[in-house]
Amino acid sequence: MRDASLPHLTATRLLAWWKEVSSRESDLPIPLDDIVRRLGFTVAMYHASAHPGTLGYLEPGEDLVFLRAGLPEPARRFTLAHELGHALMHRPSASVGEIPSLSGYDDAPCAETDLDGASGDWELGDEALRPGQAYSARARREAEANQFASELLLPADLIRTTYVDAQSNRASIRALARRFAVSEDVALRRMTSLLTLEFDDVETSYPATGEKDERPAVELAAEQRAAAESATPALVIAGPGTGKTSTLVGRVAWLIREQRVEPERILALTFSNKAAREMRERVGQLIAAVAEEPDQTNEIDALRSVVRMPTISTIHAYCGELLRRYGQVVGLRPDFLLVGPTDGYFLLRSLVGQLPLTYYQPVTAPSHYYPDLLAAISRAKDELVGPAEYTTLAEAALERALTTEDRERAERACEVARVYIAYQAALDERGDADFGDIIRLAVRLLSEHPDVLAEERAQRTHVLVDEFQDINRAMGVFLRTLTAETGALWAVGDADQAIYRFRGASPANIQRFHDDYPGARVQRLRHNYRSKAPILEAATSLAERYIPAAERQPLIATRGTGSDAVRLATALDEDAELEGMVQAIRARLDRGRSLDEIAVLCRTRRNARKVIAALERASIPTRVIAPLLEQDEIKRILSIALLVTDSGGAGLLGAGQLAAHPIPREDALRLLELARKRGVAPLALARESLDDAPEISPESLTALERLAGVVTALRLAPDVATGLARYLFELTALGQDLLSGVAAGDETAQLRAAH
Repeated sequence: MRDASLPHLTATRLLAWWKEVSSRESDLPIPLDDIVRRLGFTVAMYHASAHPGTLGYLEPGEDLVFLRAGLPEPARRFTLAHELGHALMHRPSASVGEIPSLSGYDDAPCAETDLDGASGDWELGDEALRPGQAYSARARREAEANQFASELLLPADLIRTTYVDAQSNRASIRALARRFAVSEDVALRRMTSLLTLEFDDVETSYPATGEKDERPAVELAAEQRAAAESATPALVIAGPGTGKTSTLVGRVAWLIREQRVEPERILALTFSNKAAREMRERVGQLIAAVAEEPDQTNEIDALRSVVRMPTISTIHAYCGELLRRYGQVVGLRPDFLLVGPTDGYFLLRSLVGQLPLTYYQPVTAPSHYYPDLLAAISRAKDELVGPAEYTTLAEAALERALTTEDRERAERACEVARVYIAYQAALDERGDADFGDIIRLAVRLLSEHPDVLAEERAQRTHVLVDEFQDINRAMGVFLRTLTAETGALWAVGDADQAIYRFRGASPANIQRFHDDYPGARVQRLRHNYRSKAPILEAATSLAERYIPAAERQPLIATRGTGSDAVRLATALDEDAELEGMVQAIRARLDRGRSLDEIAVLCRTRRNARKVIAALERASIPTRVIAPLLEQDEIKRILSIALLVTDSGGAGLLGAGQLAAHPIPREDALRLLELARKRGVAPLALARESLDDAPEISPESLTALERLAGVVTALRLAPDVATGLARYLFELTALGQDLLSGVAAGDETAQLRAAH
């Protein structure tokens, strides 16, 4: 997946420009100093005592970079690239204007901590909100400058040609760091960030900055094009597989190409990180295709102009960005923290002793009532109901209660109101926010501060919203406040696909679109491009059971038919059902299908366990989709970290299941018993004579020595995470499959590796 973030585009275009103006093939290391000089920057040095704790900074208003004297060469290069990133991305440009999401950059000196862990391993454009994270525009800019420096000094295509393509002679992290003239930490973290990149998507040569766009416009069907070019306000009703994302990207293309809208005037919002990433990738490719070198001689302004991007974000991330810039006017401190569920629990725990509670006791038990209380508060915020209004509503319900059940429900609501008041007061006193506050405070910001609203409206002249059916009331009010007066909203959604109702998402937003946006145009995408007719027919037959005929809008299949696309099988009992499933999978494998193409979906975990057991009895390997920390492979890797802190060898069984140092369970148990008898740590046995333990195989002893070396290296690493990343990378460089399974006789693991 190509990265379409601002730092990536800036670094890519800068390298393209350098290749064009220098007429040289890519050098290693990247000739950073030559690039800086060609751009017209001057580099000067200062003594460390002049600016303690600072590695470098841009002289305000000048193309002058100051660097601390005496920095090691890798640190000097990274700091210089970091400051260059600030100059290209964050300084105002006469041709572009100041990037709103990065406004307020004042060429402040970069502290040593600003470059800690510099690598490019950030999800800058994605959901930028993380529990416990401090919010400041400065932190975001520093992260973007770090990513730019990493991508400039370690371009993905050069890493591919110097590392990935050299299968027989892959370099170590140390060798890569030397070749690219960066620190080992930067090289390691950059390689880690590239683990999610499909190298087939990495361009082997950078496009010249002067190339014209010769690619065709986004191809859309007639109904998609009509929707994409609709006047606003507009709502596009799009069923599954009808190409709503393509239509949204097509609208971006139409606005930029046909309507000559400046990209930064476009705001595209969605609900999930995944949708935002996909949208950002596709729009980034579009922007790269239409970028033309402006008619100007200033090379820095030219480079700035080709990385102009629409703002593409989740609604929460965009509102979080607003609060980064203006949060102080609604009571937040400049570097406010997002309080997550864990911190919320401890905050409640510190408050409940002061509150008269009857129904919600003991609230301090993590598995009892605190999740219910936090969920109730979160839902109230999703409905824009504050503590005072919640209390009023609860007391009114208590006055109206006629039955014992109604009275108990109202009394519970009154207790929640007491907790809500105390909880919100504590948040306000700290100047922090929880997840529910992000939209609520953004609504308050725009409602109470007309100057901020006017600025946002002037900047965001076109607002596009994907997955409109998944917005809750707070989000709906936010969008209405931002766009209703200007009619700038273009939304796409389908009430039948609402999946976040548990968070307060309301498909009613679609039903009352005309009321919220008078004069709105509603269009439908009816043609499904994803599924064959039998699948659509099956879906329609289900919809007929739950959706009134007047509201049904059957989709039209555009793909071929296939009588076996959907089959309904019945069985006499559970055993027959499982046997039928096994036979169906074997039949597909016999026809040449691979295991990766076959999935079994189960309604419950209990049912899934029975399915897994049946498949394993049939020698059909399975890969269970589970939360990250519940996956067997991840548990085994973390077992290595456990060996660092637990001298008793608690992680030996798990670590011994990894192919890099396989120790069968029987041998691992013998080693643990032998270590107990000798009074030493199990890993210490790697340095002792084991002539008295002939039952332990030589292969296991060799694996124990290798594992002891890994643990020693982890203890010497800056931190366990870095040490584990280095360990995984080195194994990959040696061509070893860490996660393929281990012990002899483990047929399922061997089959999994084979497939």
